[in-house]
Amino acid sequence: MRKILLFFIFYLAVCHCASGQAIKVYFSPNGGCQQAVISEIRKAGQTIDIAMYYLSSRDIAQALVKAHENNVRVRIVLDQGQEIESASKSTYLIKHGFDLRYHLGFGLMHNKFAIIDGKTLITGSFNWTLTAEERNEENMLIITDEGTIKEYQARFEYLWNTSRLDARNARGLEVFPSWFCSTFRLFCRLSIDNAWADDDTSSAPAIDTYNKAVRLYEAQNWDAAKDCFHEYLAEYSDTPLYVTCLYYLAYCYQQLGDKDQSVLLYHKVIDRAQGGDAFWADMAQKRIQEILE
Repeated sequence: MRKILLFFIFYLAVCHCASGQAIKVYFSPNGGCQQAVISEIRKAGQTIDIAMYYLSSRDIAQALVKAHENNVRVRIVLDQGQEIESASKSTYLIKHGFDLRYHLGFGLMHNKFAIIDGKTLITGSFNWTLTAEERNEENMLIITDEGTIKEYQARFEYLWNTSRLDARNARGLEVFPSWFCSTFRLFCRLSIDNAWADDDTSSAPAIDTYNKAVRLYEAQNWDAAKDCFHEYLAEYSDTPLYVTCLYYLAYCYQQLGDKDQSVLLYHKVIDRAQGGDAFWADMAQKRIQEILE
């Protein structure tokens, strides 16, 4: 009986040690989250798969560039709002030849996880931003449990396969030449050069209007969001996010009970959508059927 008890105690101790090794826990502000992420990136030998709502940390972006230069395959899925967000490192990473996409789901791509070499998972509430590192109350886990990682890997593949390329490399180019960037900047009325620099600031009015509209949309303040999307569409009719904003505007009207206006706008989405925006045409068609039923 004593031997059985000792064996049981030993077994529990082994399990406890194993579980302790399988999960590392971090908190912010200033709890080492960012440095832990960078350390795991530096360990990568083959692959890094990232699904991140917001990626604006210069230090993490630079660590990713180093990994990419060391022939690590890096795939990144971001929320589509990051395409024109001034602080986002999306353009910086595209400039360095990264395979980067934006998720096409109806709501936010609000995940914050990364998988390193299929063996290490980084997940939690921690966005890869300086604000999350220095100001916010966040949590982050580093997990090596095989079964958990398998579930996350499957989810990443789903996100990757339901996402689109950035408008700046949608033709298979790693980076458009500088003359195109200058034309694109004038055409879209966006400060692309500011986004391509390493700094995290920009005063582009299109970005401010879009971000304000999205924040109101997320808060389900449909009337105020409607006005902001109207403002954006009136001023920036030829930007890559035009069809996306048009769809969101239609949904605002739908939530406000104006069926006729929402159907009219959904039809405009269908008429304008092409290429990478085809997803929104499909969504608009489903919304029309939903309204007419």
